[in-house]
Amino acid sequence: GTRIVIYAERPSRIIGRKGAIVKEISNILTNKLGVENPQIDVIDVSKIEAPEMFPKVVAYRIANAMAKGVRFRRVMFVAIRQLTEAGAKGFEIVVSGKLSTERAKFEKQTSGKLYKIGHDAKNRVRRAVVHVLLKPGIYGIEVRITPATMRYSDEYKIKPPTRPEAAAPAEAQQ
Repeated sequence: GTRIVIYAERPSRIIGRKGAIVKEISNILTNKLGVENPQIDVIDVSKIEAPEMFPKVVAYRIANAMAKGVRFRRVMFVAIRQLTEAGAKGFEIVVSGKLSTERAKFEKQTSGKLYKIGHDAKNRVRRAVVHVLLKPGIYGIEVRITPATMRYSDEYKIKPPTRPEAAAPAEAQQ
């Protein structure tokens, strides 16, 4: 069978009562897409060491807070603090829409090193876009994160030279 892993902040909403929603998803995968015997695993994102390293999680947290009426700038700064505490090498949060006036505009907050074009941007920088419908209109939230574990392609470490004389006495002592 095919194994499908779903990362969710609230896995109980995806599993449903007695696994009804998961069974429905597996039926759709089997009937409409032709996937044989799908094995669906739902993993709780909060149990992962740093859920802040997933841009989809950060974007949905911002969207949910804005839907509850919290000001966008305050939510952005909370997300920035969480990302810096999680140890992200770089990130960018863009919120666009009717932020403070009738005219649509965007607000962008960046920190650290973040590639926007090229191989590193495509394969190493994580990106998510979420749209949320509020009373003034649709807001777009884009989050890009450079994970703490990522090593840049232009990042080099120069090893200090080793002295061959220092290695010889160590072997003689053993």
